[in-house]
Amino acid sequence: MLPVLAVMVIACGAPGTDGGNGGNGGNGGNGSEESQAGAPDPDGGNDGNGGNGGDPGDVEQLANDLEPPNATESNRMTASGALIVAWTSTDSVDSLESFYDDKINDLGLLLGKSSAQGIHTWVIGNEDGSGPQGGVTIGEDGSGGTSVTVTLGVSGG
Repeated sequence: MLPVLAVMVIACGAPGTDGGNGGNGGNGGNGSEESQAGAPDPDGGNDGNGGNGGDPGDVEQLANDLEPPNATESNRMTASGALIVAWTSTDSVDSLESFYDDKINDLGLLLGKSSAQGIHTWVIGNEDGSGPQGGVTIGEDGSGGTSVTVTLGVSGG
């Protein structure tokens, strides 16, 4: 499962710094927002007040939205706008598959889904490439629970 995560992190890329789309958590800045001191904001409003569709806060919020039920967080890693969160849930794989089918569809983020040998993976994001992109992977953890990994990042602008 680790090679899948590495591929997903690489595919997500690093955060962009231009002033594109507003994303899930930004307010639609244009990348030229000025700071309180009156100087141009060096990251183009990428602080939740402008946004480029790549606000790291969007990644955190989406990860929180995708937290599985009856789960304990086992690992969290962040780097350059990317986030990987792992949980262990007491819910069955079948129950969590249904949960994520519904949750991802409700969020309007389903780009694709695959299932093989008891492992289910959803590729998620906005079709236009704005906002967080990534994936959700679930499978048995070997001790009667279900392992859930959410990998998210923002694409360059």
